Amino acid sequence: MALPGLAIYGIAIVYPAIDTLFTSLFNWDILSGVHKFVGLGNYTEFLHDSTFRQAAENTAIWTIVYVPCVLAIGLLVALLLNRPFRGRTGLRIVFYLPFVLSNVSAGLMWTFMYYPSSGILDTITQRIGLGDVEFLASPHLVLFSVLAAFTWQGVGAMMIIFLAGLQTIPPELNEAADVGGASSWQRLRLVTIPLLRESFIVGGSLALITSLNVFNIIYVMTLGGPGDDSQVLGTLTYFDSFDFGEFGEGSAVAGVLVIIVLLLGITFIRRMARDRYA
Repeated sequence: MALPGLAIYGIAIVYPAIDTLFTSLFNWDILSGVHKFVGLGNYTEFLHDSTFRQAAENTAIWTIVYVPCVLAIGLLVALLLNRPFRGRTGLRIVFYLPFVLSNVSAGLMWTFMYYPSSGILDTITQRIGLGDVEFLASPHLVLFSVLAAFTWQGVGAMMIIFLAGLQTIPPELNEAADVGGASSWQRLRLVTIPLLRESFIVGGSLALITSLNVFNIIYVMTLGGPGDDSQVLGTLTYFDSFDFGEFGEGSAVAGVLVIIVLLLGITFIRRMARDRYA
């Protein structure tokens, strides 16, 4: 019964990944027509490539900041919207809507919000005396400005995952904790969070893979600029392959990304699930 799904997964995911790794072993310049086997030559060039190092560093910063932030905010929103009150369903829809938007739409919307002089966020900074803040032009702010937009869009998915987990917690456990005199923080730390382990595994895996593969929103908002200050491995793959015509180098960047996703993804899932399924 699993064969049809496995076949689709193999054709859509496994085969392209293997083909990308194979292509990365060649010096393939589509402009000149060169197609020469170089082994690991494309990978060794990264050791001397400042652009690759910058993209790898930005990808690491992006992932380290994004994953805990989107999980924490998603859990907080889920806890607030899990309580019974009037208008709860409407608020759930409001928080989930950004996730339904495409990365392109979200990126364009936040670009207008960041726009100098006329953007709403820049207007706010002027009103509070900070002047024009170049959110997408400052080398120190651009990566985190785009990351804020990406986090805003991802909170809805984490909220749904945690809400589903919260629905499975027996209310008797919280009632027993209240009877025992536990505070709200103790109830959260000792009862709620341990019982949300599966939600953390699913949400954390999704957040990790999504953050490592980010491309669309950065391409729309900054094109990896200014300079290479918002360049990540996903955008570098695109630019090397399609802007410069270096399919071999672009595939090598993608190959590095595939390896990182596999190693971190498997390690994260095994670590989170160890106590539960050992």
